[in-house]
Amino acid sequence: MIRYQNINNFSKSKPRPKEVIKKPRREKTALNFSGRTHAFNYLPPEVVRPFSEMATYATQQSLGSSGLTWPGATPEQLTFLKRVYDINLARKANQTFVNDVPANELAPVEGRFKLRTNAAQAAINMLQAIRAEITSAGKNVEVGLSSAYRSASHQFTIWNDLVTNQYYSATRTEREALQGGAHGDAAASHLAAYTRARIATPGYSNHNNGLAIDIKNIQDGKLYRNKTNTQATTAWRTTWVWDWLDANAATYNFYQNLQIDEPWHWVYRPSSTDLSLPETLNLGEHVPKEKELDVVGRISGKILRGTPEFDALVKNDNAKIIFKDEEGTGADRYMTSKMNEKLNALADLVIQEWGPEIKLRLTEAWDENNEHATSSVHYEGRGADLTTSDRDGNKLGRLAGLAVLAGFDWVLYEDKYHVHVSMKK
Repeated sequence: MIRYQNINNFSKSKPRPKEVIKKPRREKTALNFSGRTHAFNYLPPEVVRPFSEMATYATQQSLGSSGLTWPGATPEQLTFLKRVYDINLARKANQTFVNDVPANELAPVEGRFKLRTNAAQAAINMLQAIRAEITSAGKNVEVGLSSAYRSASHQFTIWNDLVTNQYYSATRTEREALQGGAHGDAAASHLAAYTRARIATPGYSNHNNGLAIDIKNIQDGKLYRNKTNTQATTAWRTTWVWDWLDANAATYNFYQNLQIDEPWHWVYRPSSTDLSLPETLNLGEHVPKEKELDVVGRISGKILRGTPEFDALVKNDNAKIIFKDEEGTGADRYMTSKMNEKLNALADLVIQEWGPEIKLRLTEAWDENNEHATSSVHYEGRGADLTTSDRDGNKLGRLAGLAVLAGFDWVLYEDKYHVHVSMKK
C-alpha cells in the first residue's frame, strides 16, 4: 500500500462543523481569473517517487556540501558556496532524496537518453506522436531530447559548476548591495533563491529520479535554446512544439513544473493505473501527493445558473446517492459529466463494501453560494464532499480509498466529517 504525504485542507473548503450547527455564510467575494493557464498540465517541484516499486534508493539522506569544490577560490568564497548549498538542502528536509538509480530500473528512450521503464515508454510514445504530427502537418520542425535521466552525483557536479562559473558572478551586484555584503547571510539567501530557480538541489530533481525530460526544439532551422532567461523562455513558447506539448503532453502523462519557468522541461507522472492503490487513507492524506489544483486544474470562472456553462453540467438523480441539499435548491445534484460518472461508480462500491443499507452521501458539489475559497473547483461542479449515509466517521478512511479506486483525479481525507474529491476538466 502506498502512503502519501499528509497535508490539510487542500480542497480550500471551510472546515465542516457538525451538521446540527448551521454554517455561517461567507460574504460574497469577486473572483479573479486573470492570467490563468492550463493548470492541469503542471506539477509541483518536489521529486515524484517511483510508481510501482516505491523502493528506497538512498543509503544516505543527501549529498552534502562538503564535496563542493572551487579551484582558485578564497576560503571565504568556498564557505559561502557551501552555505548557499546548505540553504537549499535544508528546504528539502521533508522531501524524498533519490540517490543514483540502479541501471536495471532504467530503459532507453533514444540515443544516450534513459528514463525509468514506464516513463521511457511514455516518452517514446509521445515523441512518436509529435513526429507523426510534424510530418502530417508539413512542419519544418525537428524534435528530440537534450536531457533525461542524470544521476544525483552528476547533478551535484552540474550544480557546483553552474554556481561557481555563472550564478556567483551573475548575482554579484545584487549581493554586494545587501546587508552584510556579497558574502553575508542575505547574500547567501539571495544566491540560493537564484540558483534553485534554475537547477534543482542534487538528489531532488526529477531528472535524478529518471522521470524528467528536456525537449530539443528546432523550428525552421533555428534552435530554441533551453536557457532560463526571459528572452529564451518567451521565444520557446512561441513555437509549434510548445503548442503541441501544451495541448497533448498530458495524454502521455507528462506535465510541466509550474514553479520553474522551463517550457522544455516535462515530468512524467504515472496515472492511477500505475500505482498500487491504497485500501484506506489516513486523516489528511491525499492521492496523488501533488496539490489539488496542480492535478485537476484551476477554475476558469464561477458557473452561474442560466449560462451555457451551467447547461453543460449534469444533474445526478442516482437513487444510490443521498444528497444533503443544505441550500434547498438542488445545487448539489449538478456537476460535470466526469464527476457524475465517478460518483455513480463510487456509489456502487459503497454498497458493495457495506451492503445496501449504507449509501454514498453527498454534502457539497456545485457551489452557487460562495461557500468555498475563490479558487475552489466546487464552483465548476468538479469538486464534491462525501460521507456515508450513516455519517460514521470511522468509515471515512475506507471511503477515501474507495474513491481512489473509483477513479477520481484527486482524493483527500480532509477532516473527521468528510472526504473531498475532485476531477479534471
